[in-house]
Parts: sequence; structure tokens; C-alpha cells
Amino acid sequence: MADSVTHTTPEDDALFCVGGVTLDAQTLIDTVPGAVFCCLYDEALTLLYTSDSFLEMTGYSREELRTNFNMSLQRMIYQPDVDACLAEVSRQLAHSRSDVKRIEYRITCRDGSLLWVMDKGRLMHTADGRAFFCCILTDITELRETTRMLEVSLERHRIIMEHTDEIIFEFNRRTRELTVSPNWEKAFGPPPKKIRVFDRETLERTFHMHPDDAERFECLVHTGAGERDFQIEVRFLVQGERYAWYLARAALQHGEGTDERYIGLLRNIDLEKQQEQKLRRRAERDGLTGLYHRSAARALIEERLMRSPDGIHAVLMIDLDDFKRINDLNGHLFGDAVLAEFSSALLKCFRVGDIVSRLGGDEFMVFLENVGSSSKAMDCAKTAIEAAARLFAGPRAISCSVGVAMFPADGRLFSHLYRCADSALYHAKELGKNQAAMYLDSGAPFAREAEAFSGEAAPAAHTREEAADEAPGTASAGTLFALQVFDLLHRSENCEESIRLTLEIIGRKYDVSRTYIFEISQDGKTFSNTFEWCKEGIGSEQAQLQLMPYDGYDHYFGNFGEDGLFYCRDLSRLPETQQAVFASQGIQSVLQCTLTNAGRVYGFIGLDECQTQRYWNKEQVETLHRCADVVSEFLYKHRLETHQAPFTVGK
Repeated sequence: MADSVTHTTPEDDALFCVGGVTLDAQTLIDTVPGAVFCCLYDEALTLLYTSDSFLEMTGYSREELRTNFNMSLQRMIYQPDVDACLAEVSRQLAHSRSDVKRIEYRITCRDGSLLWVMDKGRLMHTADGRAFFCCILTDITELRETTRMLEVSLERHRIIMEHTDEIIFEFNRRTRELTVSPNWEKAFGPPPKKIRVFDRETLERTFHMHPDDAERFECLVHTGAGERDFQIEVRFLVQGERYAWYLARAALQHGEGTDERYIGLLRNIDLEKQQEQKLRRRAERDGLTGLYHRSAARALIEERLMRSPDGIHAVLMIDLDDFKRINDLNGHLFGDAVLAEFSSALLKCFRVGDIVSRLGGDEFMVFLENVGSSSKAMDCAKTAIEAAARLFAGPRAISCSVGVAMFPADGRLFSHLYRCADSALYHAKELGKNQAAMYLDSGAPFAREAEAFSGEAAPAAHTREEAADEAPGTASAGTLFALQVFDLLHRSENCEESIRLTLEIIGRKYDVSRTYIFEISQDGKTFSNTFEWCKEGIGSEQAQLQLMPYDGYDHYFGNFGEDGLFYCRDLSRLPETQQAVFASQGIQSVLQCTLTNAGRVYGFIGLDECQTQRYWNKEQVETLHRCADVVSEFLYKHRLETHQAPFTVGK
């Protein structure tokens, strides 16, 4: 070995000879990054030279290299890497003309840690023909870890994209390129390549977006002025079968120069939209007839009047003649059938855009938008009368009377038109029923004082005399109250404030001690009291009811029945652990109902009574149940929009 590597002179340690070549080693070694070593190309990879940086990198002294490893680099390499390392060196030398190797492996350091290194060297030969490597060793541990984390991240991304319906899209505002992630295919078919012509036609034909939404989407990404993010609901044709609703959310990313791009997600919200539409329809429609109920009809009519202030419109008030007699003679079931059949006949009498509603009992109202003239409005009224006459024959025959008021001749406000049409209806009754009358022909303004139009359905006094919760086809008090809650939340710009107000209204309406909402956290590990209203003199418990471990209370959700209700008048019937929780809050009776989304529970709304044991009647239970349905929809949607979607559990 002394013949292979020798110092040229004792005085000049910066010079040494390898294979007969004298090198200014120190200058070279100090210049290159990393550690320098030379080793024989033998089985042990015998070390001939190691730089100081090699010792610093591994933590060993030269003496330890001799005593611990017998100057063998092979023994320093992490043993599981040895075979692959040597095989790769052989492969590279066999296929390389420059005798250069470049390999990566791990070295066991003095402190026991493993160091990833890149070994780059050239094969050379001594004067006696022995092969050896001159190498530079670079620490790549951090790089390997970064690469590994990147690979993990990419794998996570791949798994997520394979198991999620959320689709990533990117739009470059400068190049006008729109691209989508591969999981696009799962929802819509083969994904398109980069599209450089971004316009409404491309969105419709290539990306299968609904024509009505394509124009809005194109306008949004082009006119966003590059200043803000956006969110929009759009429809896509799913697998060529039907359009489904998606929420598109994107953030504007600024690059170099004028390179700006939107990075966004598409999330399927079709089920949510269907549920929302179903809930809205249920809230707007009469349960027996399917017609608009009183408050929904008023809102729609007022909207139409504001939208078309220069048109000629008509309001028709329709009342079945002697309906109480029909109920008395034939029974209430037949009466309900008459109302349902008559409602169906009314719908066929008018245009698709006309607003047909049931006010309550046997009273109906129709709004004719842009009817053109009073004579045409009277023709429509007579058509309704004829339709009623055709429904039943013999002793079960029915008839109806109609009152007509015209916009703007009889008034410009809905309340005025309502009173005028009602007055005209009364006049038609006085004339002998089974006929129509115009308000101007009724003899005197406001021939009878109509009841104030409050927005609540009038009681079905002419239909049946039973209590509302016993009358099939009649809107119950719980339903009406839930509709008011729906209207409050639907019109509000601040969902959380409206929910707090709803809790207060419920609490005051039924004179309870406390109303509240609990929600399960996003990770499903805790649940918290997120909303609360307390009666005067009742202390708040909200601060103490935060981040409670779900695992410790999961048995509590077993109190809820299949209908989602938990009602307990006497808390002594509960397990002792639950009794203790309620007792600490001064609760004597409780009524709760689950909050759900897509049939999965994410929390509950509740009423507490702290002053006495409380009995909640059927109406109150129904009211809470229906209000829970309404609040649940709006609250869950609000959480999604604010990225606070709660955790749901199977029910």
C-alpha cells in the first residue's frame, strides 16, 4: 500500500502520489464540496486515503477506521445496502466508457445514525496495475428525506384523488388553458386534454357544463379582474345522462410576470341541492293539495308585482260553495278528496307560470301574471267554475264562487288586491254562488272587511272542526312554525344570528328554560354546545360544554329513537351517569332532536326545563322535530361554506 500512496516529501503534506501522479491534494480537497476518499476496487473496498471532511462526515478518527473497520469501506456501508451497491457499481462500469460510478447508499456513522450519501468517483489504476477509485462523497440525507416526503405526498394525493369526488381544475388566465385532474373520468368520462380556447362553447361541448351555467362561469374567470377568489354553483352532464350540481371554488395564484392562474376544486353537491329543493318545496306547498300555501304564494306574488309593475295582472279568490255540508253528508275523508281533486283541476285551468295556492280550508287563490285584461281574467274564473262542476255528479256535486281583482286598477299592493278579490268573492256568494264577480261590480269598496293577511294559514274551519294535529291534510301548528323558521333562515344574510334568533323564538314560544344546539367536531372526536339561548334567571352552560370527548358520551346518542327524538320528563329514569350530568346543570326535563345530513347525525337541538318536570305535548314535539329539519339543512350548508363541516355518525 505504501507503494500506491506516498507523500512526495516529508515537508510538503499537501502533495501526494497516487499511481505515479502527483497532485496538489489539499487545494483540490478544500475546493470540492463533500468528502474525498480513495479506495481499492477489491472485495473490502480498502481505504487508501480519507480527507478530514470524510472524518467529520462519519464521526470517526483515522485510528478508528483502522481498528474498527480495518480500513474497509465495505464494512462501513450499511450492510443491507452492500450487495445492491456493489452490483450497481459493476453495472455502471460495464456500460460506461468513462469508468465513472455514481451510486447512493447509507453509511453507519460513529453515533449509530445512518447517513445517506452520494458516491461519485472514477476508476483509476496504480503503477502495479491495481484498480482503485478516487471519489467525492456528498451527504444527501436531507435530499432523500425530502424526496421520500414528496413521494409520500404524491401517493397520498393519488389515493385521495382515487377515493374522492372532488376534482381539481386549473385555469391559466394568460395562456387560457384549462386542465382537470384524472378523477374527472370517474364522474364525466375521459378527461379532456389542455384546452387553449376557453369560451362558453368549449365549456358546454368539451367539459359538459350546462349552457345556462357556462356563460356565468366564463364571465367569472375572465372578469374576476385577477383580484379575488370565487365560488359558484354549476351543473355538469354526468356520464351523458343527467345534469348534476357541483360547487366550484377557486383561488387566484399569482406567478411571475403576467402568469396568473385559478386553482380550484369541483365538489358534487347534487344531493344537497335535491334535499334543499325538497325542503323548500315542502315548506312552500300545502300537504294535502300540493299547491302553494298562503305565505309562499304571497311572497311569489309580491315578487311578480315588483318585477312587472307595468303589466296587467289579476288575483282570483276561489271558495267552494257549501263545503261544510259536503263534509257533514259525506265525511271528512271525502272532503279531503274533493279538495285534492279540485286542486288538481285548478292547475289544469291555468298557465304553468300562474300561481295557484290554497289559503286554508276550502279557500284558494290564483295569481294571473300579464293576463292582459279584466275580460280574460273573468274567462279564467269561469273556466275554474266549469272545472268544479265537472268533478262530481248527483248529490255529491260541487260548485265554487270566484272573486276577481285587477292590478293596477284595484290596487298596486298585494294586500289591497287580496281584500278587493275577497270582497268580490263575497259579492259572488250574495248573488247566489256558482259564479264569478269583479271587484268593480261588487257595489261598494271593501264590501266586507277581510281578515289581515298575516302569512299564516287560516284554520280549516269549513273543512273540519278537529284539532289541527288530528286533521289530515291540514297544516299543523308545528309545520306552520317550521315554515316561519325556514323563511327566517332563507332570507337572512347571517345564518348564525338567525339560528340564535330561532332558538330564542322557540324558547319563548314554549316558555322553556334553555334552548341549544350541539355539534360533533370535524374529526369526530368531540362535540360542543355551539348555540344557546337562556330564559331570564337561567344560567348559561355553554362555556362548560365545549370539546367534550365523543367516546365518553357516545352512549348518550343511544337515547335518541328511530325518529331522532329524545324526550324525558323524569330524568330519574336515565342511567346514573346521565342523571349526574343533567343535575349539574339544574335540568329536570329534556326534549331533544337530532340534526342530520343525508341521514347521518351530526348533532342535536334541544329544550331544557330547569324549574319543574315538564310535559311536552304532541304539537311541541312536532314543532321541534320540524324545526330541527329546517335548521339542520341551513346549518350544515353554512358549515360547508365556511369550511367547518361537522363529523357525521351513522344512524
